[in-house]
Amino acid sequence: MQQPQPHLEILSRNRVNRSTIIVAVIPVTLFSGVLIYALWSFLWLLAYGTLVLLSISFLYLVAIMVIEVRRRWLQSPFVYLEEHGVVDATTGRMYPLAIVAPVTVTEDRELSAVDKLIVHRSKVLTAYFDEGKGMHAIEKELGIPYNQVRDWCNAALALRAKQQQQ
Repeated sequence: MQQPQPHLEILSRNRVNRSTIIVAVIPVTLFSGVLIYALWSFLWLLAYGTLVLLSISFLYLVAIMVIEVRRRWLQSPFVYLEEHGVVDATTGRMYPLAIVAPVTVTEDRELSAVDKLIVHRSKVLTAYFDEGKGMHAIEKELGIPYNQVRDWCNAALALRAKQQQQ
């Protein structure tokens, strides 16, 4: 035995009846006709306005296109490598996105005698040439014998004179 199907009125609210036509469609049609009749003398003005809007829209799109083409033309020699940076295809040069932070190295070991000598000599020559201190003042400040200070300074002066002659 077949069971009766339930009665569903899915489109019941979307029905068009006579009252809808009388209340909505006829007044809208009449109002549109009156509006067209009233604006008929200004039709040329509306046409020019529409033409101006279309022209401005066209010029705007052309300007956007020119800007985009120029941007792509300027960026064309560069190949972007995500997090690694940029490669300039014309020169083959790599440009990193960020410069790596300087690394400071500290050593916990004791300096050898040769390393200590190099450090002392660089301190003496810095004090003599950059700071303009005398040899006796350097001897007292750093605790290095005067003869050694004098030898290092005279050797550096002789090397500078020799480089200036060449």
